[in-house]
Amino acid sequence: MRRALAVVLLAGGWLLASGPAAGAHALLRASDPADGASLDQPPPQVTLTFTERPEPRLSVVHVLDAGGRHVEAGAAAPVAGNPLQLRVPLGELPDGTYTVAWRTVSRDDGHVTGGAFAFGVGVAAPAAGVAGGGAQAATTPPPSPLAIAGRWLLYLGLALLLGASATGLAVYSGRLPVGARPLLLAGAGLTLIGVAARVVAARSAVGASVGELLAADAGRHLVWLAGGALAATVAAALLAARVAPAGRPDRPEGPTGSQEGVPQGRTDGVGREWLVVVGVAAAATMLLEVLAGHAAAPSPMRPLNLLAQWLHLLAVGAWAGGLVWLLAGLLGRDHPAQGTGKPNGGAPVGRVQAVVRFSRLALPVVAVIAVTGALRALDLAGGWRGLLDTGFGRVLDLKLLVFAAVLALAARNRYRLVPALANPAGPLGALRRSVAGEVALVACVLLAAAVLTQLPPGRFTLATAARPTPPPSVQVQGSDFATSVRLALTVTPGTPGPNTFTAKVTDYDTGQPVPANRVALRFTLPDRPEVAGSTLELARGGDGLWRARGTQLSIDGQWAIAALVHGPGAAVTVSLELHTHAAEPRVTVSRAPGQPDLYTITLPTGGRLQAYLDPGRAGANTVHFTFFTAAGSEQAIDEAHARMTTPSGASRPLKLLIVSAGHFAANTSLQAGRTTFTIDATPDRGSPITASFSQQIK
Repeated sequence: MRRALAVVLLAGGWLLASGPAAGAHALLRASDPADGASLDQPPPQVTLTFTERPEPRLSVVHVLDAGGRHVEAGAAAPVAGNPLQLRVPLGELPDGTYTVAWRTVSRDDGHVTGGAFAFGVGVAAPAAGVAGGGAQAATTPPPSPLAIAGRWLLYLGLALLLGASATGLAVYSGRLPVGARPLLLAGAGLTLIGVAARVVAARSAVGASVGELLAADAGRHLVWLAGGALAATVAAALLAARVAPAGRPDRPEGPTGSQEGVPQGRTDGVGREWLVVVGVAAAATMLLEVLAGHAAAPSPMRPLNLLAQWLHLLAVGAWAGGLVWLLAGLLGRDHPAQGTGKPNGGAPVGRVQAVVRFSRLALPVVAVIAVTGALRALDLAGGWRGLLDTGFGRVLDLKLLVFAAVLALAARNRYRLVPALANPAGPLGALRRSVAGEVALVACVLLAAAVLTQLPPGRFTLATAARPTPPPSVQVQGSDFATSVRLALTVTPGTPGPNTFTAKVTDYDTGQPVPANRVALRFTLPDRPEVAGSTLELARGGDGLWRARGTQLSIDGQWAIAALVHGPGAAVTVSLELHTHAAEPRVTVSRAPGQPDLYTITLPTGGRLQAYLDPGRAGANTVHFTFFTAAGSEQAIDEAHARMTTPSGASRPLKLLIVSAGHFAANTSLQAGRTTFTIDATPDRGSPITASFSQQIK
């Protein structure tokens, strides 16, 4: 047993140490506007779509301008007909960059998550990836130890009560082993303490008062759970009052002595009824727990998920709690066998019979645990990949590993130790120790289950991690003159050159897709009449959108786009205006001890600029600029001009020295503070280049 436990602990430690960190539950699946979007017109609202139902009373969505001021026109509210969405209205937004900061409480499991993303109005799109389309930036505090402890104590308490009912009816013939009273009271106490810890942990997590928490759906779940726990506790206390104290033997039911020689307490003739009441109350409380967990999330399979999760909890409770009651019977004192008036030689018949009966009960119960557990595990973990690639899956692996160890001990008991008890000198002590080991491992299984309730399901984690970061885009929309058709056009990345055009055509009044037969875009550049117009035909996609890729936006400027939509009847034209945005260069910094910081700037042309300050401290410095082609060779520059912006905001030109065809340097004196260097260059072939970098001078 010690070797088996050592293997379980080592494997469990590896799973936890090598698993990725857990994220949030109610992850942000999508947003409108999307992260990194650039809009020509301000949106009237911001809509967020989550992976779990947000609790509107406890969730907040703020939209902030570049100065940190709130620009939302009201509080976030649920979207009618879609419980996964929150929507916040906006006022009139001037051009600029806006940040959406959100914090929500899941209505399904009460967990808190938050995040942020940005979009632009009339300006270049901010760098996408702040939230990766609204998902990857979700953050949450680590699993609360108090919340985990509360669920674990609740599971332990309900398992003791349900196990008392199951073994009392199926193993001990309507009675309970000697010493039942303290076990019943322990089960009742653990149940109440667990619910109380859950309430305290939930209030701390959401940062609201008890009244605000209980007024929300997540709080009402806790109220119902507390009611079920209180009913189970009262039933257990009443049953405990009818059980004989551990130090006093039960009254014999007949002239022959105690029934079948089974160690038992007294139930005064109403034991079966009270055992049923305790079992029903514990089972109902488990159902309330299921209704506030992952299985209650919106899904076409929600009723089946709830049923499978409830059956799983019932089976685990009957088995785990039954093991404790079986151990209590094995540890009880010997009783006279029926009709003999004297102790039975060796192991009492009652103990052997109790073990055999429990083995018969455990077989179908464990089968239910295995089937329902496999169904729920594969669904929540996101398949076999999720078992190894997510934090939820790693903890689930640990739970399954410990469960397998319990099954190994149970098989040893059933097929080795129990048959050996037929011998009067059978290994009763070994059986007691083995069952005690099972009880300890089952407690670990319940602890792992409590931890799983605090982690996001692996299928959500995998889905958001697999979703690529959306590139920056420009979005415009408009309608025809008769306001019968609305067309929303998304251009990705929205910079001069190749772009992907995606059009969504809907009815102006109902918002339903229009069954168009053809969608085409006509591009003209009013400020450059010498640039001929061009047309791009869009192809219908399987998702109802129209798409095409083209290079019609070949020049930076304000483009006029006429979208021609051929419907079932007449054709309509939707006029749009779109301003392309220059691609923002990507800057990386390389640092090495004793060396200047090296800035590598990826240019829109595909080449690179490397720049550095020597020595990079206040005082006399030399700034270097070196241009490279996409192939990595030095790029020849015909003309270059550079300037720097001092910490005070003053702009000063730099006198460039030509070191080589693509390498320039300038001597300057620097003050402490952040200084920005900008260079404008014209290659011997290609478009003009503008690039800059900033460095904190000390």
